[in-house]
Amino acid sequence: MISYLITLLAGAVGGGLSKFAQDMYTRHNDTRAIAAALEAEISVCLEGIRGGDYIGWCDRIIAYLSEPGRVAKSGDYFDLAIPETPCPIFTAHLSQVGLLGEATGAVVKTCALYEGICLDLGHLRERHDRLPLDVKQLIAQHEGVKARFEEILKIGDVAITQLQRRKLSWRQRRRALRT
Repeated sequence: MISYLITLLAGAVGGGLSKFAQDMYTRHNDTRAIAAALEAEISVCLEGIRGGDYIGWCDRIIAYLSEPGRVAKSGDYFDLAIPETPCPIFTAHLSQVGLLGEATGAVVKTCALYEGICLDLGHLRERHDRLPLDVKQLIAQHEGVKARFEEILKIGDVAITQLQRRKLSWRQRRRALRT
Protein backbone atom coordinates (compact mmCIF):
# COMPACT_ATOMS: atom_id res chain seq x y z
CA MET A 1 0.00 0.00 0.00
CA ILE A 2 2.79 2.44 0.91
CA SER A 3 4.77 1.56 -2.19
CA TYR A 4 1.60 2.22 -4.24
CA LEU A 5 1.23 5.68 -2.64
CA ILE A 6 4.92 6.46 -3.17
CA THR A 7 4.64 5.40 -6.81
CA LEU A 8 1.50 7.50 -7.20
CA LEU A 9 3.16 10.52 -5.56
CA ALA A 10 6.31 10.13 -7.68
CA GLY A 11 4.16 9.94 -10.81
CA ALA A 12 2.26 13.08 -9.86
CA VAL A 13 5.47 14.99 -9.10
CA GLY A 14 7.10 13.75 -12.31
CA GLY A 15 4.03 14.66 -14.36
CA GLY A 16 3.87 18.11 -12.77
CA LEU A 17 7.55 18.77 -13.43
CA SER A 18 7.18 17.56 -17.00
CA LYS A 19 4.20 19.87 -17.58
CA PHE A 20 6.10 22.77 -16.01
CA ALA A 21 9.12 22.17 -18.27
CA GLN A 22 6.89 21.89 -21.34
CA ASP A 23 5.10 25.15 -20.47
CA MET A 24 8.42 26.95 -19.92
CA TYR A 25 9.74 25.69 -23.25
CA THR A 26 6.57 26.80 -25.07
CA ARG A 27 6.62 30.24 -23.41
CA HIS A 28 10.30 30.66 -24.30
CA ASN A 29 9.64 29.80 -27.96
CA ASP A 30 6.62 32.14 -28.05
CA THR A 31 8.73 34.93 -26.55
CA ARG A 32 11.47 34.39 -29.12
CA ALA A 33 8.93 34.54 -31.97
CA ILE A 34 7.31 37.72 -30.61
CA ALA A 35 10.75 39.30 -30.08
CA ALA A 36 11.74 38.52 -33.68
CA ALA A 37 8.50 39.95 -35.07
CA LEU A 38 8.74 43.13 -32.98
CA GLU A 39 12.40 43.56 -33.87
CA ALA A 40 11.45 43.45 -37.56
CA GLU A 41 8.59 45.92 -37.08
CA ILE A 42 10.71 48.40 -35.12
CA SER A 43 13.55 48.03 -37.64
CA VAL A 44 11.17 48.95 -40.47
CA CYS A 45 9.99 52.03 -38.53
CA LEU A 46 13.57 53.17 -37.87
CA GLU A 47 14.66 52.49 -41.45
CA GLY A 48 11.69 54.54 -42.68
CA ILE A 49 12.64 57.49 -40.48
CA ARG A 50 16.31 57.32 -41.43
CA GLY A 51 15.81 56.46 -45.09
CA GLY A 52 13.12 59.09 -45.56
CA ASP A 53 15.36 61.67 -43.85
CA TYR A 54 12.41 62.73 -41.69
CA ILE A 55 14.60 64.68 -39.27
CA GLY A 56 16.23 66.51 -42.19
CA TRP A 57 12.80 67.29 -43.62
CA CYS A 58 11.72 68.77 -40.30
CA ASP A 59 14.88 70.90 -40.23
CA ARG A 60 14.24 72.13 -43.77
CA ILE A 61 10.61 72.95 -43.03
CA ILE A 62 11.61 74.81 -39.84
CA ALA A 63 14.27 76.77 -41.75
CA TYR A 64 11.78 77.57 -44.52
CA LEU A 65 9.12 78.72 -42.04
CA SER A 66 11.69 80.75 -40.07
CA GLU A 67 12.56 82.98 -43.04
CA PRO A 68 11.71 86.63 -42.30
CA GLY A 69 8.27 87.66 -43.46
CA ARG A 70 7.13 84.07 -44.10
CA VAL A 71 3.35 83.62 -44.08
CA ALA A 72 1.99 80.11 -43.55
CA LYS A 73 0.34 78.49 -46.57
CA SER A 74 -1.84 75.43 -46.87
CA GLY A 75 0.99 73.00 -47.64
CA ASP A 76 3.55 74.24 -45.10
CA TYR A 77 3.75 71.10 -42.98
CA PHE A 78 5.36 67.68 -42.98
CA ASP A 79 2.91 65.48 -44.85
CA LEU A 80 3.36 61.72 -44.83
CA ALA A 81 1.25 58.82 -45.94
CA ILE A 82 0.18 57.58 -42.51
CA PRO A 83 -0.63 53.89 -42.09
CA GLU A 84 -4.00 53.11 -40.52
CA THR A 85 -2.30 50.88 -37.94
CA PRO A 86 1.31 52.09 -37.53
CA CYS A 87 2.51 49.11 -35.42
CA PRO A 88 0.23 46.15 -36.23
CA ILE A 89 2.53 43.49 -34.74
CA PHE A 90 2.89 45.44 -31.50
CA THR A 91 -0.89 45.91 -31.35
CA ALA A 92 -1.54 42.22 -32.01
CA HIS A 93 0.86 41.09 -29.27
CA LEU A 94 0.19 43.83 -26.72
CA SER A 95 -1.07 41.34 -24.12
CA GLN A 96 2.19 39.36 -24.38
CA VAL A 97 4.68 42.24 -24.36
CA GLY A 98 5.44 41.55 -20.69
CA LEU A 99 7.14 38.30 -21.75
CA LEU A 100 9.96 40.36 -23.28
CA GLY A 101 11.60 41.04 -19.92
CA GLU A 102 14.04 43.96 -19.96
CA ALA A 103 13.08 44.78 -23.57
CA THR A 104 9.48 45.58 -22.61
CA GLY A 105 10.02 49.22 -21.69
CA ALA A 106 11.99 50.17 -24.79
CA VAL A 107 9.59 48.31 -27.09
CA VAL A 108 6.49 49.91 -25.59
CA LYS A 109 8.03 53.39 -25.62
CA THR A 110 9.25 53.07 -29.22
CA CYS A 111 5.92 51.81 -30.54
CA ALA A 112 3.88 54.29 -28.48
CA LEU A 113 5.98 57.21 -29.72
CA TYR A 114 5.76 55.99 -33.32
CA GLU A 115 1.99 55.50 -33.13
CA GLY A 116 1.64 58.90 -31.45
CA ILE A 117 3.64 60.71 -34.10
CA CYS A 118 1.61 59.03 -36.84
CA LEU A 119 -1.60 60.21 -35.21
CA ASP A 120 -0.22 63.72 -34.68
CA LEU A 121 0.92 64.04 -38.29
CA GLY A 122 -2.43 62.76 -39.53
CA HIS A 123 -4.27 65.27 -37.36
CA LEU A 124 -1.85 68.06 -38.32
CA ARG A 125 -3.02 67.83 -41.92
CA GLU A 126 -6.69 67.85 -40.85
CA ARG A 127 -6.14 70.66 -38.32
CA HIS A 128 -4.21 72.84 -40.77
CA ASP A 129 -6.85 72.31 -43.49
CA ARG A 130 -9.71 73.13 -41.10
CA LEU A 131 -8.11 76.08 -39.33
CA PRO A 132 -4.71 77.04 -40.72
CA LEU A 133 -1.87 77.28 -38.22
CA ASP A 134 0.33 80.35 -38.19
CA VAL A 135 4.10 80.20 -38.74
CA LYS A 136 4.95 80.03 -35.02
CA GLN A 137 2.51 77.17 -34.47
CA LEU A 138 3.86 75.26 -37.48
CA ILE A 139 7.46 75.74 -36.32
CA ALA A 140 6.53 74.49 -32.83
CA GLN A 141 4.75 71.48 -34.34
CA HIS A 142 7.75 70.56 -36.49
CA GLU A 143 10.22 71.02 -33.64
CA GLY A 144 8.09 68.62 -31.58
CA VAL A 145 7.88 66.12 -34.44
CA LYS A 146 11.65 66.29 -34.95
CA ALA A 147 12.31 65.71 -31.23
CA ARG A 148 10.01 62.67 -31.23
CA PHE A 149 11.65 61.23 -34.35
CA GLU A 150 15.03 61.59 -32.60
CA GLU A 151 13.65 59.89 -29.48
CA ILE A 152 12.16 57.05 -31.55
CA LEU A 153 15.55 56.44 -33.19
CA LYS A 154 17.36 56.46 -29.84
CA ILE A 155 14.91 54.24 -27.93
CA GLY A 156 14.27 52.06 -31.00
CA ASP A 157 17.96 51.16 -31.26
CA VAL A 158 17.91 50.12 -27.59
CA ALA A 159 14.73 48.08 -28.15
CA ILE A 160 16.28 46.25 -31.12
CA THR A 161 19.43 45.38 -29.14
CA GLN A 162 17.37 44.07 -26.23
CA LEU A 163 15.05 42.11 -28.53
CA GLN A 164 18.03 40.52 -30.26
CA ARG A 165 19.24 39.29 -26.86
CA ARG A 166 15.75 38.05 -26.04
CA LYS A 167 15.70 35.89 -29.19
CA LEU A 168 18.73 33.92 -28.04
CA SER A 169 18.26 30.45 -26.64
CA TRP A 170 18.95 29.84 -22.96
CA ARG A 171 22.34 28.36 -23.78
CA GLN A 172 23.29 31.26 -26.07
CA ARG A 173 22.28 33.81 -23.41
CA ARG A 174 24.26 31.97 -20.73
CA ARG A 175 27.27 31.87 -23.07
CA ALA A 176 26.91 35.58 -23.86
CA LEU A 177 26.80 36.43 -20.16
CA ARG A 178 30.05 34.55 -19.52
CA THR A 179 31.95 36.48 -22.21
